[in-house]
Parts: sequence; structure tokens; C-alpha cells
Amino acid sequence: ADVQAPATAAAVAAGAQGKSRTAYRGPASVSREGWRINTGFSDSQGQSMTRLRAADVNHIYTAVISPEGRPIGQLDKLERGDMHGFLIAMDLRQAFYAVADGPARTGADARDLRFEPVQGGDHALIAVFQPTGGVAHTVSSPVVVQGALPSVRGPGLASLDRRSGTGDSPVVLVSAPPAPTVGQEVRLSLHDINAHGKAGSAMRPPFAAIYDARLGMGAVIEWPHAGPATWTPDVAGDFLVLIPPDRDDSPWTFRLTVVAAKPGDNPATVSPPQSR
Repeated sequence: ADVQAPATAAAVAAGAQGKSRTAYRGPASVSREGWRINTGFSDSQGQSMTRLRAADVNHIYTAVISPEGRPIGQLDKLERGDMHGFLIAMDLRQAFYAVADGPARTGADARDLRFEPVQGGDHALIAVFQPTGGVAHTVSSPVVVQGALPSVRGPGLASLDRRSGTGDSPVVLVSAPPAPTVGQEVRLSLHDINAHGKAGSAMRPPFAAIYDARLGMGAVIEWPHAGPATWTPDVAGDFLVLIPPDRDDSPWTFRLTVVAAKPGDNPATVSPPQSR
């Protein structure tokens, strides 16, 4: 399937604003630093689509565009693959993970991220990638899944806490300090949960993607080979932390609450950067 160019960040922002002056802060296919993703969709038979379909295998062909407007086909591998994707319902009632390693076909820049969402509705595709020789970036893009909608709205970010996972693989996200503060470095570590319900052995995931409550702007933190990962928040509020799972397509999801150091630390209304 050919990659379809999404609306520019400015157009998405304008559409979300309507006649009001409230800036759009949700997924806009462009990061704060100006990195963009272009996406195209196909079904399991290779037929192009304009929307994903619930209860079906969907291919999201995702291409990276630099802040200068150049397609980026060369990506460094982040452990399991060179592009990681999270498909997240905006109300957080469902979340899926996929990874691609290499172009979708010879000579292409796009990667093939495959998802099989259960329900329809508004979603965000969150892509994580690292251009060759550079640092890791993340971009979120609005995605609509066609299919049945639940009668009750999803629980939202407030329903999450520091624990994630079910069955035989629950994990806990530990922060130091326990209550992160704007402008101060926070150390993050991931642990399994022992038989006593406490944090057990430390784990080393490849990275975490940290997003604001509207899934519009995010950051990537990579885990060092030893010790915790570090992140310095610049605004207060609740953040969604996404970590690739160790064995299936259900990502580990956590809520991390950052407190303000002073009144001006409250989340600002920020427009996405302009596409170039």
C-alpha cells in the first residue's frame, strides 16, 4: 500500500480549534522537535483502506520524515526492531503493541506495523524510532478504527497506576523520588512483582515512551545497560508511560503524576509545531 500523507500539523490544529482559540494538543503526526510520520493502511489481503478495522489484521505503513522534510529510511535497531508502535484508544480502553524490523519492502522507507484492535473508535498511533546515528524520537498520529463501540466510555488515564500486566507477568514502575517534580530529574526502574506483592528483580526494557494525557506530545527515554533510566519533566500533570511487553502484544501502561514546583509549572496549552 502507498503511504498516504496526513494533514499537516497546522491543519489538524486548525480543525480541532474550530472558531475557538483553544490550541489542539492531541495526536497530530508531528513531534515537538518537528519529526513527522506519514501513514497508510491496508487489510490482511493488501487492500488499501482509509480506516483500520476492528477484529481484523491491519497493516499501518509508517514512514519517518525529518524536520527538514526528508524521508528517513535508515533507522537504528532498538533491540527487537527499528520501529516500535503502540495503538492506544484515546479513552485507554484498549492498547496494542507491534514492532517492525526493516522496510516493508525492498527500496521502501516505510515500516509495517501490524495490529488487530478489538473495538472501534478514536485512537493514537505512537511510533518510536531512532534515525541512524541519532537519538530516539516518538510521534503520535490520530487513527480511527472502524468497528463496534462499547456502551461505556473507557476508564482513561486516571484508572492506571504504577502496576501493569496480568497473570504471571505483573510489573511495577518505581520512581525516585516517589513524587516527581517539574524540573527535577526522576529515576525510573521497572521491576517484576514477587510472591509478597512487592517490587522484585529489576528489569531492563529497551525504552519507555512518556506522553501527556491527550497523547499529543511525548518523549523517549532509553534504559542504560545498568541502573535506572532518567527523565526530567517540564510540566506538571498525569503522564502515560508506555513500555514494550516482554512476550505479547499488550504493552505495559502506567500513570506517572508530576507535581508542580511553582504555579507556572501547570500544563500550558501548546500548539503542535508547524510542518515544514
